[in-house]
Amino acid sequence: IPWCLNEGCYKFVIMDSYGDGMEGGFFCPQDGSVAIVFEGITLTEIPTAQANFGTQRELTFCLGENSISSLNSNRSKIYPNPTQTDLRIELLNADLTTIKLRDLAGRIIQTWETAQNLLELSLPKLSAGNYFVEITTGKSNEVHSLVIH
Repeated sequence: IPWCLNEGCYKFVIMDSYGDGMEGGFFCPQDGSVAIVFEGITLTEIPTAQANFGTQRELTFCLGENSISSLNSNRSKIYPNPTQTDLRIELLNADLTTIKLRDLAGRIIQTWETAQNLLELSLPKLSAGNYFVEITTGKSNEVHSLVIH
């Protein structure tokens, strides 16, 4: 179902009175999943592996003028932000991950590939301003805003 949302932060709440979330059962043998997607980018989700969430699950996400970010704890983390030269990225899993640093026009400045959960990067010399860090695995795509001093 498409939604038209203004810039801001939102909370999507799923409630289940039976208490097993979207877990399948006798009448429905498949577990469910849900994702909130903007222009092909998954902002937040409950994957099938986490279908049994009990009676309630909240998915929080934000839409901004120049960035798309999520407040969901199930996303990768980048820090420090703002930064000057060094950046740490904590990934959710050790799947093969591609990380792209982009300028505001979408041009790729640098690309890294890793299968580690923690990545410590030395950034190239960049002009002060806003950038995007795109994190892509076979299962998801995230975009984080990054500020360079």
